[in-house]
Amino acid sequence: MTDKPIHTKTPLRRPSVVQIEDAIRKSAGNVTYAAKALGVGRTALHARIANSPQLQQVLREERESLVDMAESALRAEVLDRNMTAVIWTLKASPEAKRRGWGERQEHTGANGGPVTINMTWGDNGDVND
Repeated sequence: MTDKPIHTKTPLRRPSVVQIEDAIRKSAGNVTYAAKALGVGRTALHARIANSPQLQQVLREERESLVDMAESALRAEVLDRNMTAVIWTLKASPEAKRRGWGERQEHTGANGGPVTINMTWGDNGDVND
């Protein structure tokens, strides 16, 4: 994917499914870039995708591929001992969380005291502590 979308010379009034697939692939699943490349509106392209299981599949595949590439890049950064990547991985990875890595959150009441829970039933406003 390039930083700027590749525009067609003349806007396509109704691009074919093949043209849309190509634009989705070239934009790595970014519908806004794909729409600009096709010379159509983003909303119109979203509607075409919504009505086509084939286009939905292509979009899912491209977005999955992008996540795969991001995971590979993150892994490379962790292996290079990039501390930001290491910390992010330890905070976000379910495997690391099972090993005790992750941020702990504690909840307390006012001034560090116990948490008070008030429960209300029905519409009469009766409160039980």
